[in-house]
Amino acid sequence: GEFLQDESLSKEERKEFYEIVMSSLNRLSFLVESMIKMSRLESGVINLRYTVSELNDTLLMAINEIQSKAKAKNIEITLDEVNKVTINHDKNWIKEGIFNILENAVKYSSENGKIDVKIESYEMFVRVDIKDNGIGIKEDDMPKIFSRFYRGENVGDAEGIGIGLYLTREIVSKHGGYIKVKSHNEGSIFSIFLPNK
Repeated sequence: GEFLQDESLSKEERKEFYEIVMSSLNRLSFLVESMIKMSRLESGVINLRYTVSELNDTLLMAINEIQSKAKAKNIEITLDEVNKVTINHDKNWIKEGIFNILENAVKYSSENGKIDVKIESYEMFVRVDIKDNGIGIKEDDMPKIFSRFYRGENVGDAEGIGIGLYLTREIVSKHGGYIKVKSHNEGSIFSIFLPNK
């Protein structure tokens, strides 16, 4: 408080300092929130509240939440609804899982990129593909991307602590599903498989 009242600070400096403090606070609350989510998962406190509902809606919720970050980089997100899918799932947690993958895709895609989300239904499972045209994931990094606090070496200064994908994999496996990743230097495809029951 005293620092901000220092008369020798110009209005600009004060504004800049304030913004730094605010962004640090936001970052901190994001970290704390992530930690809480993670410890909940690990202690099994995440109570999945299953409802039989449309997975398409859950996907749209996640896409809407990432829209502003995507717009800032002029990244277009498309949803290809091959099928309307109704399955038993926890909308909030699956939305969280999908959001994390989308957030990564936005983070590691360059300006004017494109992210395609596709939902298809098979007899035993439902498949959601999230395809980006970002920097891709190195072969060596593939096994590590789902571990805690992991960040790829070629990500430069993109913010984030790599908790997202770890959380996503946990959420999906708690639903009895799994994730596959394909990547090359033109981007990555994350495929989520959930039981179709």
